[in-house]
Amino acid sequence: ENWHPGVAGLIAARVAEAYQRPAFAITFQGASGVGSARSGGGADIGMIVKEAAATGLIEHGGGHAAAAGL
Repeated sequence: ENWHPGVAGLIAARVAEAYQRPAFAITFQGASGVGSARSGGGADIGMIVKEAAATGLIEHGGGHAAAAGL
């Protein structure tokens, strides 16, 4: 909570690299969150985030196979 949104991408990248798994990091400012995701391997994280936005699970997001924002 209350972390600068730019830190989320750095955290997600480090976690994804360490565990070789997709990772999400979300910073919150009150009830609203801004986040970043990194693939860490074979998952198309951009498509996952786009599908979550299309179904209404998250407000908006997008990216590419290796990284995404939400």
